[in-house]
Amino acid sequence: MQLFKSLSLVMLTVFPAISLAEPTSQQLLITQIRPYTTTVAKAYLEVNSSSFCGQSWFSINLMDAGGKEMYAAALAAAMAGKQVQLELKLNTPCAFGMELQSIYVKM
Repeated sequence: MQLFKSLSLVMLTVFPAISLAEPTSQQLLITQIRPYTTTVAKAYLEVNSSSFCGQSWFSINLMDAGGKEMYAAALAAAMAGKQVQLELKLNTPCAFGMELQSIYVKM
Protein backbone atom coordinates (compact mmCIF):
# COMPACT_ATOMS: atom_id res chain seq x y z
CA MET A 1 0.00 0.00 0.00
CA GLN A 2 2.84 2.39 0.85
CA LEU A 3 4.41 1.68 -2.54
CA PHE A 4 1.13 2.61 -4.27
CA LYS A 5 0.95 5.92 -2.36
CA SER A 6 4.56 6.73 -3.20
CA LEU A 7 4.07 5.88 -6.87
CA SER A 8 0.90 8.00 -7.00
CA LEU A 9 2.75 10.96 -5.49
CA VAL A 10 5.59 10.59 -7.99
CA MET A 11 3.14 10.39 -10.92
CA LEU A 12 1.29 13.53 -9.77
CA THR A 13 4.57 15.37 -9.36
CA VAL A 14 6.11 14.27 -12.66
CA PHE A 15 2.88 14.41 -14.69
CA PRO A 16 0.70 17.07 -13.03
CA ALA A 17 -1.63 17.45 -16.04
CA ILE A 18 -3.04 13.97 -15.53
CA SER A 19 -4.26 14.99 -12.08
CA LEU A 20 -6.61 17.59 -13.58
CA ALA A 21 -10.07 16.19 -14.18
CA GLU A 22 -11.60 18.51 -16.77
CA PRO A 23 -10.23 20.42 -19.76
CA THR A 24 -7.54 22.65 -18.26
CA SER A 25 -5.59 25.50 -19.82
CA GLN A 26 -1.88 26.14 -19.84
CA GLN A 27 -0.66 28.93 -17.57
CA LEU A 28 -2.32 32.26 -18.42
CA LEU A 29 -2.48 35.79 -17.09
CA ILE A 30 -5.81 37.47 -16.35
CA THR A 31 -5.84 40.80 -18.20
CA GLN A 32 -9.37 41.98 -17.43
CA ILE A 33 -12.20 41.17 -15.00
CA ARG A 34 -15.76 42.32 -15.59
CA PRO A 35 -18.50 41.61 -13.01
CA TYR A 36 -21.80 41.50 -14.88
CA THR A 37 -25.38 40.97 -13.77
CA THR A 38 -28.25 39.63 -15.80
CA THR A 39 -30.61 36.96 -14.53
CA VAL A 40 -27.46 35.18 -13.33
CA ALA A 41 -24.64 37.10 -11.67
CA LYS A 42 -21.37 36.36 -13.47
CA ALA A 43 -17.84 37.65 -13.60
CA TYR A 44 -16.13 37.56 -16.98
CA LEU A 45 -12.35 37.06 -17.18
CA GLU A 46 -10.16 37.92 -20.14
CA VAL A 47 -6.82 36.14 -20.37
CA ASN A 48 -3.71 36.92 -22.41
CA SER A 49 -4.14 34.12 -24.95
CA SER A 50 -6.90 32.47 -26.94
CA SER A 51 -5.02 29.18 -27.13
CA PHE A 52 -7.39 27.48 -24.66
CA CYS A 53 -10.47 26.36 -26.57
CA GLY A 54 -9.93 29.22 -29.05
CA GLN A 55 -11.25 31.79 -26.58
CA SER A 56 -9.81 34.50 -24.36
CA TRP A 57 -13.02 35.26 -22.37
CA PHE A 58 -14.34 32.93 -19.66
CA SER A 59 -16.92 33.33 -16.91
CA ILE A 60 -17.52 32.48 -13.29
CA ASN A 61 -21.10 31.91 -12.22
CA LEU A 62 -21.25 33.80 -8.92
CA MET A 63 -24.41 31.90 -7.94
CA ASP A 64 -22.62 28.51 -8.02
CA ALA A 65 -21.23 27.00 -4.85
CA GLY A 66 -17.69 28.37 -4.64
CA GLY A 67 -18.34 30.99 -7.32
CA LYS A 68 -17.50 33.94 -5.09
CA GLU A 69 -14.36 32.17 -3.90
CA MET A 70 -13.25 31.62 -7.51
CA TYR A 71 -13.93 35.31 -8.21
CA ALA A 72 -11.80 36.25 -5.17
CA ALA A 73 -8.98 33.97 -6.39
CA ALA A 74 -9.17 35.55 -9.87
CA LEU A 75 -9.02 39.06 -8.40
CA ALA A 76 -6.06 38.16 -6.18
CA ALA A 77 -4.19 36.56 -9.09
CA ALA A 78 -4.85 39.53 -11.37
CA MET A 79 -3.75 42.06 -8.74
CA ALA A 80 -0.58 40.10 -7.97
CA GLY A 81 0.24 39.38 -11.61
CA LYS A 82 0.20 35.64 -10.93
CA GLN A 83 -0.40 33.05 -13.62
CA VAL A 84 -3.50 30.89 -13.48
CA GLN A 85 -4.78 27.72 -15.06
CA LEU A 86 -8.47 27.62 -15.91
CA GLU A 87 -10.56 24.47 -15.68
CA LEU A 88 -13.82 24.22 -17.62
CA LYS A 89 -16.96 22.52 -16.43
CA LEU A 90 -17.40 19.05 -17.89
CA ASN A 91 -19.01 18.94 -21.35
CA THR A 92 -18.74 22.70 -21.87
CA PRO A 93 -18.68 23.61 -25.57
CA CYS A 94 -16.02 26.06 -26.70
CA ALA A 95 -17.70 29.48 -26.91
CA PHE A 96 -17.38 33.03 -25.57
CA GLY A 97 -17.74 33.18 -21.79
CA MET A 98 -17.50 29.47 -21.06
CA GLU A 99 -18.15 28.80 -17.37
CA LEU A 100 -15.23 27.74 -15.25
CA GLN A 101 -15.21 24.96 -12.72
CA SER A 102 -12.03 26.08 -11.00
CA ILE A 103 -9.03 28.37 -11.13
CA TYR A 104 -5.54 27.25 -10.20
CA VAL A 105 -3.43 30.19 -8.96
CA LYS A 106 0.27 29.60 -9.52
CA MET A 107 2.47 30.67 -6.61
